[in-house]
Amino acid sequence: STLTSKNTSIIGDIYGNSFQTSANGKNNYKGTLLANLSFDSTTSNPSFYQSQSTDTIYGLADGSSLSFVGKGALRSSKYDSTTGKDSGSVNLYLGVNYENLNISVLNTGGTLNLLQNQFDHNSNDLKWAKGTYNFKGVNISVANGLDSDNNNTNVNMVFANADTANANNLLQTEDNSLITSSTDASGNTKNINDYIEASSLNVGGSVNLRGGDNHFTFIGDKALSTTTKTPIALAGNPDGIKATINFINAGNALLADTSSIDSTLNTAGSILFSSNVATSNNAGGNANYIYNVFGSNISNAIVSASSYTSTDKKYNAQAKVSFNAIFDSRDLDNRVDSNNNAQTSLQYYSDNNAIGDAKLKISKSSLSGTLTLGSDATQANNIVAHLAFYGKDALGNSGKIIGGDSSSTLILDGSGSFKKDSDDKLVSDDNSFNFSAIKGFNGSAYILNSTLSAALEDKSGVSLSTGANVSSGSGANSLPENSPQNTDGTKFDSSDSSASKLQSLNITFNATSDSLKAGMEQYNKEQQIQDVATSAYLSSDASSFISEHIIGDMKDSAGNSLNLDLNNAHTIDKAIGYTTSALNVNFIGSDSIKPAYSKTCTNSSDSSTCTYSASKDDSGSILGFYIHDDNAKNIYNFIDFG
Repeated sequence: STLTSKNTSIIGDIYGNSFQTSANGKNNYKGTLLANLSFDSTTSNPSFYQSQSTDTIYGLADGSSLSFVGKGALRSSKYDSTTGKDSGSVNLYLGVNYENLNISVLNTGGTLNLLQNQFDHNSNDLKWAKGTYNFKGVNISVANGLDSDNNNTNVNMVFANADTANANNLLQTEDNSLITSSTDASGNTKNINDYIEASSLNVGGSVNLRGGDNHFTFIGDKALSTTTKTPIALAGNPDGIKATINFINAGNALLADTSSIDSTLNTAGSILFSSNVATSNNAGGNANYIYNVFGSNISNAIVSASSYTSTDKKYNAQAKVSFNAIFDSRDLDNRVDSNNNAQTSLQYYSDNNAIGDAKLKISKSSLSGTLTLGSDATQANNIVAHLAFYGKDALGNSGKIIGGDSSSTLILDGSGSFKKDSDDKLVSDDNSFNFSAIKGFNGSAYILNSTLSAALEDKSGVSLSTGANVSSGSGANSLPENSPQNTDGTKFDSSDSSASKLQSLNITFNATSDSLKAGMEQYNKEQQIQDVATSAYLSSDASSFISEHIIGDMKDSAGNSLNLDLNNAHTIDKAIGYTTSALNVNFIGSDSIKPAYSKTCTNSSDSSTCTYSASKDDSGSILGFYIHDDNAKNIYNFIDFG
């Protein structure tokens, strides 16, 4: 039978004929009702669907289409027309017999249970769902998990919800209204696409997807509730399968101590980044995950990229992961570039498909624990991460990144945080970077606008004597022949667990523009160079070098270029020792270093009369910047140094 309706309210449960008898006399489930129904509560002629006693939509035939738009357009039998509240839920059965369904639910509120528990009694196999499913602004419950077909399936889900105490921080938009509000700050009604009714996805078992280009967006700290480490699992598909999963302003929901899971899961860190391929019914090929994490705190989290091996190699499957995360501890107004222009993509999250024309204020966030990009080398090679840290302690004191593919990138820009000094004036609050936080990262790192909290070396206290083949204090262990060499030709035991694994590290220290300008003026005076612009603080060669080799074309995952803060000094006052990874260190201006050694000459024109003395603390350790036992491939660039 066929049922077609538009702009007409319907009250009742929707059933198709559920049974078809096969030749062997067994009953098979089959959808027989071809339904094309559309309900919209936002028009001048509003309509709604309200279920009755069983709250069930079941037995839809292949090609059926359901559309619900606006608050109250989808109602359970417990809907209260006086208050507009719905304490019940509607059950929607999918994949009764591989039916291709098109379901769209937009900002209805209420709850929709997605169910799939009908079996083919001949094969005893679960019937897979397929079709197009667009859910936004409706609570979705998947109590027992779902399985989809490996083609003709696309899922798009958008949820926004936050604890009441955190709503203003996590859900506020550019006009100061909440993303979950249907009206703006002035009380005007928003476009239906520009807000999200308060909603969440509740997953009891994994949603197993076997095909399509799928998108999931979770905004706020209560947008996702799950009791499994893998709420979304993909199966390998030679024709391609992808899931883009956005965690926006999740607050503390991604921390390892999430209360909605048990202690066993907690010990493994965050539950939300298990990028697994299904272990059954794999078609073979890759399963592609894309994670975008903005405005969300992470403590200890493991990003996995599992594989599936079959006795028939054509069914082998591998998860491929792109993990993009930006952590920004700066106030919204301080998210600006070196020219004081607003970095709008760091201030606001915008996605026309998820939140229409709205702009969501991105909350402050940080990494405070260990982010593991792959639990072993094979997994790490299948995870490409693009990480960015902005402001003081965005990469916290206990923050650490390990693993990832060699093509991964990491940006740390410590500028943009401020504090009040003793005179109650607002001054820069310097970020301090510890090399040990990224030694285990397999990609390339770019560090700007930060000081050092410890020596730039793999292992504290490593010291090599000229001509020796072992490090002092380590005994007479022979070292691997392929160990990297120091500048004096000696080798370092790169098998040490603390050895850095970076492809490269480009780190820059700088004097202030005032200091650089004074240096330029002194240089021009000594060289008797005339007609130089009084505003110049960098030579043309220095400007070109910085543009090409320091800033370059490196961008974060939101498209922001690197910025060099010359309003504040970022000085190195620590040693550079041995690192297995080669370093590229830039010094802009002579005030970019605080040297460990001072020079005293009895006759300034005779170098033989000069002596050097080190500044030391009470224990005899050298204080300040100097280089010792470094990697032979290190590059040091002294720019406008005088």
